[in-house]
Amino acid sequence: MHRKAPGIPGPPSVPASRGAALFSPALWMTVLLGSPAWAQVQEPSPVRESWTLLAPVQFQDVVSLFVRDGHLVWMERKLDPTTERFRAQAHWYRLYRSALGAPGVAELHAPERPSTHRESCVAGPEGAVVWHHSGRDAQLFFPGRAPVPFKGDRPDHSIDTPLRITQDGLLCRTRFGTECGVAWIPLRGGDPDYARRQEVLSWKEDRRQDCEFECDFFADGGHVAYTRRPRAKTDPPVGPSTVLYDLSADREVWTARGWPVGMDGIHVFQTPRLWAYAVTELWRRRRDGTGDGDRLALPWKHVHIIDFRPPHLLALFYEEGDPVAGHLDIDAGTFREFDWSPSSRVHASRRFHVLTESLHVGRHPVGGDARAGVLVVATRDGIHRVPWRGEARALPLRWSPGELK
Repeated sequence: MHRKAPGIPGPPSVPASRGAALFSPALWMTVLLGSPAWAQVQEPSPVRESWTLLAPVQFQDVVSLFVRDGHLVWMERKLDPTTERFRAQAHWYRLYRSALGAPGVAELHAPERPSTHRESCVAGPEGAVVWHHSGRDAQLFFPGRAPVPFKGDRPDHSIDTPLRITQDGLLCRTRFGTECGVAWIPLRGGDPDYARRQEVLSWKEDRRQDCEFECDFFADGGHVAYTRRPRAKTDPPVGPSTVLYDLSADREVWTARGWPVGMDGIHVFQTPRLWAYAVTELWRRRRDGTGDGDRLALPWKHVHIIDFRPPHLLALFYEEGDPVAGHLDIDAGTFREFDWSPSSRVHASRRFHVLTESLHVGRHPVGGDARAGVLVVATRDGIHRVPWRGEARALPLRWSPGELK
């Protein structure tokens, strides 16, 4: 039986006493109006006249938003009114896809029953999408094809969940209870080739190494880079490290300090610590393991990543005052702003510690394609494309070689 909880509680009922004055309606309203939750509800719409409406809201509230290779992918949800006053509210979810600049919206998935869990979706290349229900019942959606159910159940009772899609395969999180591993499943003709599944990291290593492996991971050109995050408290503390794995050789190439945030054909890119904190510099290490690596100091107070497809970084760039959304081409050393500067008082965050989750700035989901230079923001009325503001300008960016520690 669900326990009921009011949406916005009123002042508690207490016996008449001097202490009761602490809970007077006037004082309660003063606290409520000044609270972050109330401020978020009252957060004004960021839409500017220069923005272009790409798609109106189809169902109710946009909760996830992605752009990849000319496709817009998003998820919406609607509250089940019979659970409005429950502690664990239930929602109906809908998954949509639309081609950028083209009319029409395709509804990909519409579960009949509401869920108390948060459904998730992941966008891949050329319009590919993965949907899953708390790691289970995953489905693959490719343009022009019927949905493909994903078979994630393993003989040892662990579960594979695809959380990244590439042209060649699916990078999966393997979960057994609270323990996690990493697996790679190639695609053949758009279908998962389960017979060629490759275990990159067994879920049993989670407990054996006393480390978390459910954070960011990437796959590119026959290599997988994943995060190793120690649980044990040490003095001095041990930070996260990146493990690079060679799929063809079926072995680890190297392990080095840093949190992975992307890959290209030559390098693995990292941040010194979790990107949810203030990112002030980027690291890169060669995939072949040669050299000590390079460091790039960013000429801002810090940045918050929206999308990173090296060498293109789409982010919120923070200096004094409000941040600005912009695009940084690291190789060319150029920076260009978008016509959006959210308030510095509005918090930017993702669920969990994975960049595949949609970024929220306040109550507005934000998505983008760093390689294409596309930024989109969802509001109550729909999904908007944010245009450029001004021309690109050159920045004095320089990678500095040296030991990364």
